[in-house]
Amino acid sequence: MRSLLYSEIATREKGEDTYLAHCYLYTYSHLQCYLSRLTSSLATASYCKLQVLCCSLAGNIVHVLTVTSPGGGWAERSAKQAVVVTAGVQPGENNSFWLMQGFLDFLEIFVFKVMPMLNPDGVVVGNYRCSLASRDLNRNYKTLLRDYFPCIWHTRNMVNR
Repeated sequence: MRSLLYSEIATREKGEDTYLAHCYLYTYSHLQCYLSRLTSSLATASYCKLQVLCCSLAGNIVHVLTVTSPGGGWAERSAKQAVVVTAGVQPGENNSFWLMQGFLDFLEIFVFKVMPMLNPDGVVVGNYRCSLASRDLNRNYKTLLRDYFPCIWHTRNMVNR
């Protein structure tokens, strides 16, 4: 009887082996193929850099994938503060590998549009909640009044496009 993963349960029925696992396996070779696709794609290569962090005791490569905005040199980008995300510390927890791949796919398919100050007029005049028109912009996302709520109107139209 062969063993696929230490956390699997093997049973004998009618002379055949049956294997049960608590989640779908995620192999090292699957990871290698995924990282290769990610870093060789024209769509992602400009903001993904794959490096060798180290080699494991068995000599397997441990990669670090850096994801950051395109443009500038990698040295310039490395001057930014970093967020470190890890997975796969415990080999039997395959769900963490799938979660990490999903996380990387999530980063790849979205464009983040950030408006750090949607009500600059209210800030300039010292209001706490209201715009220059003395209206709470959070209550006017359905407005059709472009002239009274231009920031909300343009944001809503950008989202709708």
